[in-house]
Amino acid sequence: MLNRTELKDVFQRCMLSGAAAIAKVVVKAEAREDNWTVQEVGKATTPDSAAFIGLCLGEAGKLSRVLNQVMCPSMHPSLAPGAPGQMSVTELLETRQALGLMGTSRQFAVIGPWEGEAPKTSAAASLSLRLLQAAFKALQLPHVAVQDFARSSEEASRLLALASTGGAVLLGPLTSQLASEAWADVSYVDCVVQRNGKLTGHCCKSERLKERLQPLGSKRTAAILGERGDPAACVAGLHAVGFQRIVTATPCEEPDVEVVQDLSKVKDLDALIYMGMEMPLEKLQQSLTEICQSNKPMVIDMSLQMAPTWLSELAKKSDCQMVSSEVFLLEEMLAWFRAWHIEAKADVLKEVVAKELVNFREASQQARQAWT
Repeated sequence: MLNRTELKDVFQRCMLSGAAAIAKVVVKAEAREDNWTVQEVGKATTPDSAAFIGLCLGEAGKLSRVLNQVMCPSMHPSLAPGAPGQMSVTELLETRQALGLMGTSRQFAVIGPWEGEAPKTSAAASLSLRLLQAAFKALQLPHVAVQDFARSSEEASRLLALASTGGAVLLGPLTSQLASEAWADVSYVDCVVQRNGKLTGHCCKSERLKERLQPLGSKRTAAILGERGDPAACVAGLHAVGFQRIVTATPCEEPDVEVVQDLSKVKDLDALIYMGMEMPLEKLQQSLTEICQSNKPMVIDMSLQMAPTWLSELAKKSDCQMVSSEVFLLEEMLAWFRAWHIEAKADVLKEVVAKELVNFREASQQARQAWT
């Protein structure tokens, strides 16, 4: 076994005068203390811009595989050890967890379909990722937010099963695909928690909608306007709170939604959900004006692009209760953090949501102008 000075020299030579990204040193351990020595010297010698791998061979060096944090070699649980001291990935993780070496940092993913397969989901994925990254930074949390892609629920399940994953936000078709395969009694899931290899699904968007609409005195008919958001979550929330009839004047693929040509003919509307539209909403302005003035429904903006100013003004003039997109998104984000068992201050997340929504909308506006 090399002494500390010799180990330091080896680690420095492995760095190639700063050109290397990872320095790997493997020695033969003679005593249990050697495992700690390799780790301590590696940490003290390697610059912050690089990583190190410090391993000791043999049964005496088994502890070094537990202590090593980067690219640690391990075996498949079903394989026999090929050499003394080798450990399976299961043994490694269980030992690290028992010794409290897993740390507090976790990875939280935004998982959606590949960009070309669901272009309408791309904007939501981009915003969700930026929200999580900004929130972890503002809350001074060690967690990491990443964006992953999955073509199937099986692929998404594999990503969620990673030991480093604490949870995820699901987007697009995965919300219903994973729910139907993983949980028999759930039809929609947009937030997943992973704890000790067990997945738990939550319907944060529909639960927030349910919470907002629950106080309404009557729940007869609800109208959905737009196709940009997640109508499945909206329909699930409306049914859960007791709405029996759901109508729309825009294209919708949800089987439980009734398409009507003239919204002004709906005389018992209690809720109006705006989700963002491809077509100009002004085409529906006259019928919406009539229906808001006569029914005074609760208006909830679930879009990312923000409802037109005139709709907000109409809701105010008609004495309709209005929930802005900023407020609804904040409530949804707080629900993510509660599901993940992460303590988050509402006032901090409020600032994050306000800032990131402005940035997102400005970028979207610039992109649209570039295409015209």
